[in-house]
Amino acid sequence: MQQDLTMEERIQAYIDHEFDEAERLLIEQKMDTDKNWSEHYHAVLAVHELLSTGLEPMEPSMRFTKNVMEDIAGLEIAKPIRLRQNPWIFRIAGGILASILLAIVGYSVSLMDFSPGSSESKLPIPSMQVPEVNWAGYLGQGTTLLLFMICTILGLFLADKLLAKKSLKHR
Repeated sequence: MQQDLTMEERIQAYIDHEFDEAERLLIEQKMDTDKNWSEHYHAVLAVHELLSTGLEPMEPSMRFTKNVMEDIAGLEIAKPIRLRQNPWIFRIAGGILASILLAIVGYSVSLMDFSPGSSESKLPIPSMQVPEVNWAGYLGQGTTLLLFMICTILGLFLADKLLAKKSLKHR
């Protein structure tokens, strides 16, 4: 017999017919000689019989599915976020982003040297005189960094909006 089992576990195993004949005889002998074992056996046997015969399986009512569906139908469906937002906000943000990008490209083009001797190419390039503008007075290091940050934030915001719009179409 296994020594690590408690008395109740041994009695339960005895009721479930988990022991071999020698162990069963040993437990029957303990129940005959020890009143405590006998009382526990009868208590566990009563619970076992109650559990095996006294419970009926529960089934949902015939209208269970219909009741659930009626409850769901009565709930209010939330409107998508895109219907609650003003589209002009996105148009203005896109305009600001385009303006900032145009300013950055303009500044970059103004720094380019278009003189004929500046290129190593052998192609004849017509001479262009671009009036010199002192952008440093307008765009300092802090301003440039701020413009790049705003441009990046607006770009990510608009990319998210476009991706969300595409994912709603695929649903």
